[in-house]
Amino acid sequence: MPHLSLFSFETRRNLVKAAGTVRCLRSLLQSVMMRLLSVDEEASSNRTSLLTACTVFYALFLTIFSLVLELAHLLNDEESRKLNKKDIRMAISRGRQMGLDMPTLAKQFKTSKSVIWVTLNTPNLSKATGRPLKTSIGDDRIIFRMSKKNPRLTSTDINSELKDQYGVQVFKDTVKRRLSHALRFRRRPVNKPMIPEKNRSARLNDESKYLMIGTDGVTLVRRPGYKRNDPKYQVPTVKHGGGNVMMWSCFHANGLGSLIRITRTMESYMYKNIMEKEMIPSGRSQMGRGWLFQQDNDPKHSSHFFKDWIAQHRANVMSWPSQYPDLNFFEHL
Repeated sequence: MPHLSLFSFETRRNLVKAAGTVRCLRSLLQSVMMRLLSVDEEASSNRTSLLTACTVFYALFLTIFSLVLELAHLLNDEESRKLNKKDIRMAISRGRQMGLDMPTLAKQFKTSKSVIWVTLNTPNLSKATGRPLKTSIGDDRIIFRMSKKNPRLTSTDINSELKDQYGVQVFKDTVKRRLSHALRFRRRPVNKPMIPEKNRSARLNDESKYLMIGTDGVTLVRRPGYKRNDPKYQVPTVKHGGGNVMMWSCFHANGLGSLIRITRTMESYMYKNIMEKEMIPSGRSQMGRGWLFQQDNDPKHSSHFFKDWIAQHRANVMSWPSQYPDLNFFEHL
């Protein structure tokens, strides 16, 4: 019994031929109708009846022509959806068993005779070599969805979330390869000035400072190559680094001292005022006599003006070597 695929290919070929025949008949009817319309009314008494009959036949053939073309397209789409390599191989083998030669099979399947020969001599598809993939298609979709939802996730973050939530244990290099196959490479994001909606109309006159958002280091995102300016893959920036807040404080063996906010640039005279109003009273009240003051070698701390002031107040200052932060407790507080 012939294979179903042979019937499908044969039916499709016959339908294409029928469509060509109907197309020729339509052209013939059009010529006849134009000829009848050009004939004088008195030349033939049956002109009206002939014209009516041709019109009816013309409409009938148009309907048949449309149905044939539609059926051919449907069968073609159905074959392209359902037929795979295995079905085509089985159809070629069955056609050979029915007595069809290789040129006929090559013409019917629209391929060369060498392909038919290879198909007949290697009926079984060879399996792919190498180790099977560690992740399934569903796992690949999950990895892609995680990266698309949060482009700033690294392969290590995605790997940890994949293991905790879905129980899939793979290496982070595997996650990198899946993202690379999905065309989601690591790229540096575009820096975009952060302007609130309500201030966009007054952005040229607004001198307010904003808090810095994110980090000042290098940030990488995973995005397609054609979405560089997509707001989802941008990093907001603020004017002049977003400003800063400078504080001064001290601590001693019994606890913490005062906390002072510095509103302008620190210099020797301001530092002397802080020492005079905050440091010395705090040290005397908490430590009594004989306490030792320790500071680093900042230029305003080692200026002649401040050294003279320290000498006048007889404060004991610990000697401090240059570039030696190991004993600077503020570095670790």
